[in-house]
Amino acid sequence: MAKIQYFLGAYTPAGFHSLYHELLPPKEAETVYILKGGPGCGKSTLMRRVARRAEELGEPCIYALCSADPDSLDGLILPRRKIALVDGTAPHVIEPTYHTVVERYVDLGSCCRREGLLPLRAEIIAATDGYKTHYKRAFRCLEAAGQLRRDSRELLLSDSLREKCARHMEAIQFTARAIARLDVLCSLAEVAVANHYVQPMMDESGVIDIKEGRHPVVEQMLRDSWFVPNDTYMDGREDTLAIITGPN
Repeated sequence: MAKIQYFLGAYTPAGFHSLYHELLPPKEAETVYILKGGPGCGKSTLMRRVARRAEELGEPCIYALCSADPDSLDGLILPRRKIALVDGTAPHVIEPTYHTVVERYVDLGSCCRREGLLPLRAEIIAATDGYKTHYKRAFRCLEAAGQLRRDSRELLLSDSLREKCARHMEAIQFTARAIARLDVLCSLAEVAVANHYVQPMMDESGVIDIKEGRHPVVEQMLRDSWFVPNDTYMDGREDTLAIITGPN
């Protein structure tokens, strides 16, 4: 099964933009574990260990990567079980909507052995101050990039450029449609390879002959069972009626 990974937040010239509140709708979730604790206390490591064990048991996993460090994990969803784990610390602070009955706090900071870290006090303070300095430098670059983008938009909105675009509108629209079509085909090809989809053969014989047909959405969302492929045959002569039963 293909591994689904995406970002739920990112730093922008206007600050951090977060969609972590959309990780898993609380009313649909069984449990959401909100992980708290400072840097280096093992939040990402815990989620990766849970994901590794879940995959060994055949559970699909959805990964929310850290936009500042894609090797680090900020969220994990087990869709079949409607369970999520999420790093609830800044800059994407998460607090419970339905405390205890849905969301639960897990304080990993309480698992740290202070006496083991005290000998590294100076190194930890230096590393913390150092990475904050790098973040400030990155923020300045983002602000500069935002200003350049605003300047570029002002140039692009000039009357002379609009006139040039109008003269080449047909070619621009043709190119845009071609790129959109290519994007759709590439996405379909990627999903087909990942999930072993087969392109149907279409003709005018009037026969529908499907072997081991699958539902791409239901197959991904089943929680406690595997999707059972279905055969379908209809020919417009002897096999003309199919009675479909079952829940919506």
